[in-house]
Amino acid sequence: ITIYRVPEPRPSDTTTSAAERFVATYPDGPHDAEALFSGRNGALYIVTKDKPALVFQFPESLRAGTPMRLERVTVLPMEGVTDADASPGGEWIAVRSKEEIIFFREEEFTLGEHGTPISVRALNEPQGEGIAIGDDGTVYLASEGKRKQPGTFRTMKCTFPG
Repeated sequence: ITIYRVPEPRPSDTTTSAAERFVATYPDGPHDAEALFSGRNGALYIVTKDKPALVFQFPESLRAGTPMRLERVTVLPMEGVTDADASPGGEWIAVRSKEEIIFFREEEFTLGEHGTPISVRALNEPQGEGIAIGDDGTVYLASEGKRKQPGTFRTMKCTFPG
């Protein structure tokens, strides 16, 4: 797999800096994955769409231009993962599929344990795809359209337990 990283452009920028290119392989062969997120200290994770979903982590020191081998972190109690994000402080990881979001505590997630995750269902979206968590706890949800239903963009406010 290949990941490209560029510094966040300013709104007035008309071009971006040159991209860094990171190449990695799964330890057990190819997987279908749509979810990539950055955890605490900039660690990069990929969550697959497998049944059940698998989580892989990039090596701690990313090396542009040098092939890396991903490390399998955990198996999640869900499938068909379409996106994931970490809360701004990194304490919570949100993993979503087309039908639900599951919030995991980061310290349990990265150790391959799940504790008591928080599940949110009945999102009333045609086909849930994207998730992002804002600094104030707002969770942004994006959905593709399906048949004659238009896509949606919604928000919900979360208060994350300490």
